[in-house]
Amino acid sequence: TITVDGPEPAKVAEAASLVAQTYIDQTHKREVAETKGWLDWFAKQLAQMRDDVNKAEKKFQDFKLEKGIIGLDERKNELASKIQTTSNAQLQARLDRMNAELELSSLQDAMKLGPVAATAAFGTYGSSGIANLRSELDKTKMELNEKLRVYGRKHPVILDLKEKIRSLETQLKNQEMEIIKTLRNKIENLKKTEKSLAEALANYKEEVRKLNTLGLQYSILEREVTSSKDLYDLLAERQKKIALESAVNRRK
Repeated sequence: TITVDGPEPAKVAEAASLVAQTYIDQTHKREVAETKGWLDWFAKQLAQMRDDVNKAEKKFQDFKLEKGIIGLDERKNELASKIQTTSNAQLQARLDRMNAELELSSLQDAMKLGPVAATAAFGTYGSSGIANLRSELDKTKMELNEKLRVYGRKHPVILDLKEKIRSLETQLKNQEMEIIKTLRNKIENLKKTEKSLAEALANYKEEVRKLNTLGLQYSILEREVTSSKDLYDLLAERQKKIALESAVNRRK
């Protein structure tokens, strides 16, 4: 409320009106100055925020280029599939090796037990050649025993039969050892396969670990970009609102 006293009402009213207008003008100037101050502050903050957004985006982009990150989720899924396949292959190789070791042990034990057990064991293994040689050897030994009843030990017939027996025994031994050698080679190859698969599995798991680390860094940088943009948009919206209010007030 503005109060002006005086003997002449007209002049008093005029003075009161002048004082009121002066007050309004000063208030308006102060509001305009304050608004301009706010707008200047927002302009500086927005420039800084725009710079922060650009830096965050560049840092994020440089990180993706440096690490060669293209489809983290797709690569993780691919690695998960490889880990499962490799793990299954490793398990199968281990089972195959254990079966081969069991077969080898069984054959070696059978050879210690004697010809009959050895023939049965190698026959189970699937070697018909050994069974045929064993049969031929047994027949030749029986023939030798029969001929010894007729001929002396130095007789050519006896010597030929003994030579035949030695030849059959050598062939039999060679075939048995060839099967043993094959099994040993199979076991060694399976061990190498297991080792190779274990190394591949370890490499895949290490890559997953690195991808998880990259994924964490990726998420942090991505959030920095998003946060910077959100703050910039918030300040820009506030600046527009103040500028609009200032324009409306100037028209009043």
